Amino acid sequence: MNYKQFSLLAATAFGLNTAAAVTLEEIAAMSDPAALREIATGDDDANLRRAALAKADEPALYIRAVDNDPSEEVQEFALTRIDDQTQLERIATTHESDEIRAIAVSKVEKQEIIVQAALEDDEEFVRESAVDVLEDQKILARIALEDESEDVREVATARLEDQAVLAQIAIEHQQEEIGEIALARLTDQAALRKIATGGATGFIRLNALQNLTDQAALAAIAQHDPSEHVRKTAVERLTDVRLITEIASNDKSAYVRNVASTVAAHMQVGAVGSVTE
Repeated sequence: MNYKQFSLLAATAFGLNTAAAVTLEEIAAMSDPAALREIATGDDDANLRRAALAKADEPALYIRAVDNDPSEEVQEFALTRIDDQTQLERIATTHESDEIRAIAVSKVEKQEIIVQAALEDDEEFVRESAVDVLEDQKILARIALEDESEDVREVATARLEDQAVLAQIAIEHQQEEIGEIALARLTDQAALRKIATGGATGFIRLNALQNLTDQAALAAIAQHDPSEHVRKTAVERLTDVRLITEIASNDKSAYVRNVASTVAAHMQVGAVGSVTE
C-alpha cells in the first residue's frame, strides 16, 4: 500500500473529508471497491464523486447517485450509465428533478410510460422529451392540437404523419412556427392547394408550393398570384412548356419573365436531346 492509499483509508476510517486525501488522477488509478464507494457516496467534491462512480462502475451506485446525490450533474452522469428499464421507468415517473425525468423518459422503452409522461407530466421539458420518443400517432395528434405548451406542440407536430391533422395545423396556424412545421410535412395535395392559393402571406404560399405537384393549381398560381416570388417558384414547378413560354412573354414582372424564359429554354433543349438520342 502506498502513502496516498494509506492516507485515503485513514481519512475514511476516522470520518475525515476524503477530498484532502485523493485527487482525480489517484481515483483513476484506484482498484479498491470500498474506497471508491466511499468517495462516490460521501465525498464533498462532486467531481470526485463522479470520477469514483465512473471508476467503480457499479449499477447500484448509479441508482443511489440518481436518487440521493446533491449534485444534479452527478445525477445526470449516473443516469447515463443506467440501463435497467424498471429503474428508468421509476425515475422517469417519480424523480423530483424535471431534468432527470426528461433524460430518463428518453431512455425508456415501454410506450405506456412514455405516453404517461407526454400527457401528464407537469413540466413541459419532460413532456417534450417524451413526445420526442412517442410512437402513437393518435396521441401525437392529440398533443399537437391540445398541449398548453407551444414548444411541446411543435415537437409533436414534427413527428406527425396524419395528413388531416397536419393540414388543420398548417391552415389554422399559418403565421406561427408550428404552422410552418406542419406545412413542411404536408403532402396532401388538396390541403397544399388551399394554402398555396389562399395563404395569408406570400411566404406561406411559397412554402406550400414546395410539396405541391398539382399542375392545374401550379398553373393558376404561376399566372395569378400577386407575389412575383410565388409566381416564379410556381413556374419552376410547371411541366407545360407552352404555358411557361406564354408566361415568359406576358408576366408583368421582368424577373418572372426571365425565369420563365430560362425554364422554357432548358425544357426545349432537353426535349431536342431526347429526340436525337
